[in-house]
This record gives sequence, C-alpha cells and structure tokens, in this order.
Amino acid sequence: MIESKVRTAQYLRNFPELSDHLTILEKKGQGTFASVFSVRAKHDEESKRVYALKMLIPTVDVRRIENEVRILRRLGGSYHIIKMHTAWRVRDHVFILMPFISYVPFGEYYLTADETEVIRYMRCLLQALAYIHKYRIIHRDVKPTNFLIDQHTRRMYLVDFGLAHSESYGDVDERWELDCDSYDNKDRRLPASSNNRCSKRSHPSESEKDSSNQPAKTPKLTDHTSPIASFNLPGEIRDRISPVIAGRSPHPENRPIYRAAQNIFPPKLNMSHIQTTQAGAPPIPGNCVCAFRLTVCRVCRQLPRLNVARRGGTLGFRPPEVMMRHVDQTTAVDVWAAGVIFLSFLSGRYPFIKVDDDLDVLHAFTHLLGYERMQACAKTLGRRLLVDPKPPPMNTVDTPCMWLKAR
Repeated sequence: MIESKVRTAQYLRNFPELSDHLTILEKKGQGTFASVFSVRAKHDEESKRVYALKMLIPTVDVRRIENEVRILRRLGGSYHIIKMHTAWRVRDHVFILMPFISYVPFGEYYLTADETEVIRYMRCLLQALAYIHKYRIIHRDVKPTNFLIDQHTRRMYLVDFGLAHSESYGDVDERWELDCDSYDNKDRRLPASSNNRCSKRSHPSESEKDSSNQPAKTPKLTDHTSPIASFNLPGEIRDRISPVIAGRSPHPENRPIYRAAQNIFPPKLNMSHIQTTQAGAPPIPGNCVCAFRLTVCRVCRQLPRLNVARRGGTLGFRPPEVMMRHVDQTTAVDVWAAGVIFLSFLSGRYPFIKVDDDLDVLHAFTHLLGYERMQACAKTLGRRLLVDPKPPPMNTVDTPCMWLKAR
C-alpha cells in the first residue's frame, strides 16, 4: 500500500522541488525499479510540450542509477538511443527527464507490419545496439516494450538502461568514460547514412545528420547545490546531471576526499600477512579483525569481489548463458534478445515463448534448436543439460516458426 502511494502523481506534486518547475500530468507506466510520469514545463506553457519524468524508487542500488545516468549522458540522443535532458536527486528519489514518446504498442504493430516495416524495425534496433556495443555497454533488457515506435514521427528509441552495465568493468565509472574517449578517437564509426534509413523522411535535416554521424559529447557538469534551482526548459535545456550522482573527477586521486581515504583504507594490502585477532584486541593495521565479530572489517571490505553471474533481463529474452548462470557474458546477450523479437515477427507470436520460468524457456529452445545442440551449448558453458523426457525432433518439413504456429 505504501509503495502504491509513493508511485502516484499526487505524491510527486508534494515535492516543491518538482512542482515549482513542472506540472505533473499523469502516471504513464510502472516497472520493477521505476515509474514514468508525463509532465509539462511551467516555464514553457505555451508550447504544450510534454516530457517523460522517470522516478527511480529509493531502494534501487546507487551504482545502477549511476550506470544509467552516465550511459544516457554520454550516448543518449544518437542512433535511436533516448535522450536525457537532465537528472537530479530530490530527497531519496532520483529523477530523469526525457522526451515523451507516444508509442505504438508492439502487440498491435507486429501483426500488421509489412516486410518493409519489419526490416526497418530490425535495422534500427540493431543500429542502436551496435552503437552502445561499440562502447562496450550491455543493455540486458532488450525487448519490444523497451524499443518504442513514435506513432507520430515513426521514429524508434531504445529506452530503459536501468540494467545496463559495462562489459569490461561492470559498473560504468571513470574508467569507462576514459575508454569512451579512446573509442571516439578511433576511426571505427558506423556508416554515415545508417540513421537516415530509419527515418520516415527521406531527407533528414542538417541538425539530424550532425547528431547522427557524431558520437554524443559529454556535457560539462555544473557544481550546483540544488540542480533544480537552475532548471531551464525548451530552448534552454542543458544536458547536465546532479553532482550528487556523477560529479566525479576522471582522476579521483586529485580529490581531497580520496587522499584522506588513503589514511583509512590502504590502497595496497599485503594479504599474505592477514591474521585474525580476538575480540577486544587492538587491530593491527592492514590485518583482518573479523574473528569473533558480527560485522565485516574494513580490510575485508576492500577485498575484490567474486565474479557473480548477472541474472538481469526479462523472461523469454534471456540467452542460455544467462539462464545457466555463466559468469562470462558479453554484448551477445542483447543480440539474442533482438533475435527473439525477430522471431515474434516471423512466427506471429508475442511473447514468442509463453512460459513461467527459465527452465521452461530452456525446454522450449531445446525443441526448437535440437537436444544435441543445446547440450553442446551447455557443455561450452560448463554445465550439463538433462531433459526428461527427451524432446522429439521436429518433422523435416517443419521450420521452427511453422512448428510454433501449429501450437
């Protein structure tokens, strides 16, 4: 009951930091980690332009919030990636302001789309994925409800980077930002005409060409105590983010707080000399003191984390390496999900596989791909796949899509 009250438009109107600058219209959608509201800028009432305000629930991991904001700030607005106008923190909530997309429901689109529309849809989706994969970003939640088609302009947008992360580093941090600069300096850009073919108009404007052919630039951060205080809208919207979330220097060792932390948390620990001490004994600098205590000591908190297989994603769109909990996951996770979307077009089924858990998904793909192929896949991932009863092979005249349509 408390959760439902927090996720209402009336709840947002109680925030003067928001209500002084935005008119909260209505709630448009709700997910596991966030809710989306339609809003209008009070400073620009004449244009009647509507924006989407994404409110992240307070229990979301702050690293996940930082990942999403950094990605949108760096990559948003190009190659069908949704743009982020601004982001700020109010009390325990983080808000992200984005363009509002009046989208076509995929349940209506996939059954009526002709061959040309399907090709255009898949091309735009793969271009968006190719762009973020260039920067080693895994979206992890590619599905039709996260790739929206504007019903007015027919443009397409990849949204919801709440589960996205860096393939190289996990968290999207300063190391990723520095890598992005090196990626931009390399001559590995996508074709200049790639964005134009996904536009409804045959000749896009010059501004669109410029924005589509060049990588998104990282805007400068302004050190405002309250970012909402200088909130400017249409015509004067500036891409910025609250320093509470991402106001970090690319060289953290230059920050005073970093230098002070070195006196508390030594940057390098000689783990070969770690010893345990009894409760009440004075701790030895650099040594573990967890024994006989109910808390984890500072030394152990600095140990590198074990690699844990990520499980994020939507049921039916997760690939075998995610369902089998394999640690080594790459950008191929998103390509698999794009393939599942394509199968929905081909088979006329959405969702493509209607199941309740990952085991049912594995069983369904064992029917489609073959028992031996799925066993080989599991062996590659260091797992064993046993299915009882063994699924019968499809008839030689059947294709996977024909087999599904008959069921």
